[in-house]
Amino acid sequence: MDIIGIRRSAIDSPNMGDADTAIFETVAHELEQMGHSVVRLSSVAEIHAVAAQGLDRVGAIYTMTRDEDILNAIASDAALDQRLYANSARGIMASSSRTAVDEAMQLCGVPAARSVVLVCAADVETLTLRFPLWMKRCQGHSQVHDDVVLARDHDEARRVYARFAGRDITQVHCSEHVVGDLIKFYGVAGTGFFDCDVADAAHSKFGLEAVNGPARGYPLDAAALHACADRLADRLGLPVYGGDCVVRADGSVCIIDFNDWPSFSRCRTAAATAIAQCIADHIVNNNIK
Repeated sequence: MDIIGIRRSAIDSPNMGDADTAIFETVAHELEQMGHSVVRLSSVAEIHAVAAQGLDRVGAIYTMTRDEDILNAIASDAALDQRLYANSARGIMASSSRTAVDEAMQLCGVPAARSVVLVCAADVETLTLRFPLWMKRCQGHSQVHDDVVLARDHDEARRVYARFAGRDITQVHCSEHVVGDLIKFYGVAGTGFFDCDVADAAHSKFGLEAVNGPARGYPLDAAALHACADRLADRLGLPVYGGDCVVRADGSVCIIDFNDWPSFSRCRTAAATAIAQCIADHIVNNNIK
């Protein structure tokens, strides 16, 4: 049975291109070991070309792409959408909006940092969040270092907002910095696979983990974090996920970032096995012959 794998573009893998390619290919290898043929694609034109030839031999599609044209093409085609596993096209697009992720966290009862969205320079003057705070582009995944900036006071927040506006980014998501141990977590919902540990600078996109400083060894309830993360993944339609959270001194957890299909750098083999098995199960469960 053929399986289509759609790669992530270089622009959506800042400083993580090799790692993202590695997890994509490791999943493909696992599927090939199961007897499937994996067709690697990268563009809308390639997807349309395969669809035009008929999908009788396509058992499943898995994608790491964040390209909106590709995701819209899949979401708007029932035959393609039915075969898509793991992350839904709509879920991937939703995860690029920090507002949508915040709303999902609230609906799921997932603990998050206090946040607000700025839409104009005047909004900076009325900020009531506690400094320091993180300022991030509200729409679109982070692609460059200046997409995520720590502002320590109002003056710095004004300068940061002006830089965003100078790049034609007017919606800026602000969230309070949470003090504690920074934890990276990775999961494949519904499989039991979950990995979490103190953030490692060696697997950093922009090196911002250093802001939290060395870990203090605060107590982490990994099972509770797993349950929260799986709940959020289900709400967003992102069973293959990763994120960051902060564990405070009292053991309470605050999720500060949640992403579709990370690189799984420190747990790649185990994650790929879980993802590949889910894709194979998707074919069986949907009676795709």
